[in-house]
Amino acid sequence: MATSLPRDGQHALRSIVQKTGVAHKINLREGPVKYHGTLDFVFVDADKDNYELIAYDNTLWKRSVTGPPDAPFEPTIKLFKDFVLELNKSLVVDPRIKICQLPVGDGLTLCRRII
Repeated sequence: MATSLPRDGQHALRSIVQKTGVAHKINLREGPVKYHGTLDFVFVDADKDNYELIAYDNTLWKRSVTGPPDAPFEPTIKLFKDFVLELNKSLVVDPRIKICQLPVGDGLTLCRRII
């Protein structure tokens, strides 16, 4: 939930989680990322019909989607570039959501349902 928590950050987060009524479902872990395996992003996929927020990872795809069409990217990057562009284009025109694309890591797009 954060790249760096202040000293009271975990306590504040626990307090907020308690108020949600789902604290029994959340396992909060704190520590250097290098000790937590290889996960960079976790998204729980459970109740799609009731989501208020959906997150898509890798939506800038190694900066290939913002670069010139003839940029010299590796074959793997070129292979998936069109799929990522198609996803981004479909999100932009979807009237059910508002989007926010964040240039962090390899791109993260947050979609908030409005309909």
